[in-house]
Amino acid sequence: MGQSSGSTGQRATGLTRRMLLLLVMLVLLLVSSNVYITLAGGALGIVSTYTLVLLFTYVSRYLGADLSKQEVYALFYALTFSWVFFNAYNIVYRAYLRVSEVTNSFLIGGEPVARLLPAWFAPPAGSPVFKLRTLFHPDMALPLLIPLTFSVLWLVAELSMVMLSSFLFVEVEALPYPLAQIDATFITMVSERPAEWLRGFLPAMALMLFLAALLYLPSVGIIVGLPVPPIGFYDFTPQITDVFPGGVLAINFYPWTVATGFMMPLDVASAALVTSIIVWIIFNSLFITHPFFRSWFPDWAKEYQRGMTYWTIIERSTLRVWAPIQLGAQLALSVLLVVRYRKEIARA
Repeated sequence: MGQSSGSTGQRATGLTRRMLLLLVMLVLLLVSSNVYITLAGGALGIVSTYTLVLLFTYVSRYLGADLSKQEVYALFYALTFSWVFFNAYNIVYRAYLRVSEVTNSFLIGGEPVARLLPAWFAPPAGSPVFKLRTLFHPDMALPLLIPLTFSVLWLVAELSMVMLSSFLFVEVEALPYPLAQIDATFITMVSERPAEWLRGFLPAMALMLFLAALLYLPSVGIIVGLPVPPIGFYDFTPQITDVFPGGVLAINFYPWTVATGFMMPLDVASAALVTSIIVWIIFNSLFITHPFFRSWFPDWAKEYQRGMTYWTIIERSTLRVWAPIQLGAQLALSVLLVVRYRKEIARA
């Protein structure tokens, strides 16, 4: 937002009055859609960010009020933070636990689990909020207040770390950020509309809209015989169980994940692949089959059963084996990095 405005060398802000008005409109209009999109599509929030920036940039242009690059930048990152800052869909899950037949069937001390849930966790069982299906109700005040407080504290912590780490990693260390080029290029393209970028962007956008309609709109995809839903994550764990019991293998075919992989340097991607194979296939299996390694983590060896899926094995082995190892390694690495780069940190 504080980028140079051109040859004058002056800095321009993106937080103009019309941008603040636009952000207020987006918050009022899109809170409910944020909940729906997350419930319906999981990680569609970032996709909606690009779509909304395109929509409002071109609407503003047709109304004769072009957004500057700084304003597009402010809009883009405000929307990006809105998806991760406070996700109200979690409140929907918690409210469901209050009225679910499952939580009302299980008893603890003679009381159904649903009745033992505290007031700050979910609205009371007899509340009309369940029929009204709204977040704007007095009974939702307390369940919304606590996560909102944590979200505000998280944002303060994030901004505090950004002010320190951005100077250290960008100015002092000059580290590369390949994924940042995607956002920067997108902002430049929609604000300045360079011809060389539009010649590639518009055909690619049309192609992806066509493919997305086939893959993610069941009423369209079923016409051409595509599965509903399409394969996005395939679990190969059952295929390797006989050779590597306790090991896991899966491939993520979601476009955003694949596209992110293409942006990673080859040496980093190769190191991640080799490390994943060693940790999740070889060592996960050795902790089950080899007597020496099995004695290190007996709880995981007892808990493992043939037929476990990828996510079940990842969850249980992380809890029983890898969580303390990862935490210890991260703390040790943090100490080593602080010692190694103490002069740079002091300069920052």
